[in-house]
Amino acid sequence: MTKFLVPVDFSKAALNAAAYAIQMAQSMEKASLELLTVLPPLGIGSDGSPVNEDEKVRIQAAEQMLEALQVQLFEIAPVPIDTKVAFGEFLPELKKAMTLQAFDYVVVGIASASAIEEKMLGSSAIDLAQDSDIPVIIVGEQMHFQPIQKVAVAVELNSVSEKV
Repeated sequence: MTKFLVPVDFSKAALNAAAYAIQMAQSMEKASLELLTVLPPLGIGSDGSPVNEDEKVRIQAAEQMLEALQVQLFEIAPVPIDTKVAFGEFLPELKKAMTLQAFDYVVVGIASASAIEEKMLGSSAIDLAQDSDIPVIIVGEQMHFQPIQKVAVAVELNSVSEKV
């Protein structure tokens, strides 16, 4: 079974990536998705008190949002979908999830950013793709899934000593 990991922060780009992933999974014989939301750690005020709300409330809210997304995606394509909520920094938690399970693809959304914003702020999607052993599919906000019609393969055979 082909397994997709889809990190979701509920931005337009992430929601589009989830829709892209479910359609891509549907085009395969057997596939499943895992939607992952990473919640940042609670902030601490100058007096030592937590700045954000209760952890249980945050988990419950994230789970409800994931369940609603799960229903929306299942309406697009009846593909098995699991959900997970994690706490921490986005990239380390995403990489941790990638190592704990055998995912075949990571499908991540990327927001449109100017060249200056991209250079100054960077992109988690691009950082992930550069450092991943798993294929990362980066989906823009306006992209829509198109089934593969043709495949082209470029091969340089100059250094091959044996006949293929």
